[in-house]
Amino acid sequence: MDTLRKQATRLREQVAKQQQ
Repeated sequence: MDTLRKQATRLREQVAKQQQ
């Protein structure tokens, strides 16, 4: 479960970078 949360956080960070 921790891995999934880490992946989701990484994905969210990538999206935020793209939006910026």
